[in-house]
Amino acid sequence: MKKIILIIALSLLYLIVYSQDTIKVMSYNLLNYGNYTSYCTTSNNNVSEKNEYLKTIIDYALPDILGVVEISPEDTYIEGFKNNVLNQNGRNYYAKAPKSNYSGSSIINMLYYDSRKLTLSFWTSLATTYRDINIYTFYFKNDALENGDTVYLTCIVMHLKAGDTDADASDRATMAQTLMNFLNNSNQNTNYLVMG
Repeated sequence: MKKIILIIALSLLYLIVYSQDTIKVMSYNLLNYGNYTSYCTTSNNNVSEKNEYLKTIIDYALPDILGVVEISPEDTYIEGFKNNVLNQNGRNYYAKAPKSNYSGSSIINMLYYDSRKLTLSFWTSLATTYRDINIYTFYFKNDALENGDTVYLTCIVMHLKAGDTDADASDRATMAQTLMNFLNNSNQNTNYLVMG
């Protein structure tokens, strides 16, 4: 009888431990990735060279969720980052979340994720004066999912107005208030992570 109880207890312990996993989250400012300005040129901000450095970082960190800011809104760069940085060295499972640019910015936010572990279930974007605030809700793919049991995580990727003037601070406060208004009215039962 003691052996049967021990076997059952060990089996339950195995199932509990086996069902646990970790989600590694990373946020990164790509500094005008694919967006060229007077101070970020093709010489000092070359995407191909930048990709080599970023691949080293991704190879080391292997995030399950990666929120990035300051990437060009052009699909060439959004897909290029996914294909030339993330899905390298045998990886083919990184997916990208939908993009938005209601604010008409020359740089936007993006979110990439490990499609083996996560499924995007909801997304929306909030327009602000400078850049959109992107909201993505994922559910975790686990053994209990077939019974309707999972964990939800909402990632909010935002890049507030930079600068040290009173007007800049006011603009940042307005952007933050836009997010707070959305959250106060959304009534989502989820975990929140603000990135950017």
